[in-house]
Amino acid sequence: GIVTDYLQNALLPCLGEEAAPPMNQSIDAFLSRLFVGSDVVASPFHSLGAKRLLSALAALAVVMWTLQTLARRNRAPGLLPVELGFVLLAILAVMKLTWVQTLAAMLFVWPSLMLAILRAAERGAPWARRAGIAACLGFFLSSAHFPLLWSHLRHGPWVFVTGVHLSGVLVLWATSAAVLHRD
Repeated sequence: GIVTDYLQNALLPCLGEEAAPPMNQSIDAFLSRLFVGSDVVASPFHSLGAKRLLSALAALAVVMWTLQTLARRNRAPGLLPVELGFVLLAILAVMKLTWVQTLAAMLFVWPSLMLAILRAAERGAPWARRAGIAACLGFFLSSAHFPLLWSHLRHGPWVFVTGVHLSGVLVLWATSAAVLHRD
């Protein structure tokens, strides 16, 4: 019953409202913290229309780039885990609710990505070092404990810091895309 309960009591109710607590690391939630605010977060900007437009454009960009990247064929079979991780990262970014705890998925994504980068480095690929550094940075940002509950991070320009985990997800997603485009 947990899936039904989650659907009825978490996902469906939040579709029509803002779900912007700092623990929610989706694109939509981060933009809600920046442009809408709530009882928990005082946003530095105030424009629901801008938030909705930016959220829709960002989600569309992530989905379109993901689909375009996956449409490429003749990829090495060893890159299937990277493709899976790439799709998982896109889903985490565009979902309305992506709790910090959900980012435990990086325990699969990062090693799979690093193995593909390591194989490319062993073949002498000049881009592999930069990709490896980017993947490590993305993993650190997405998964490192960051005190999102500190009250001073919920007001004014400090609200930008509440997107640190989302930025890591996006760095890993972009690095995965780069690996999939190169190999």
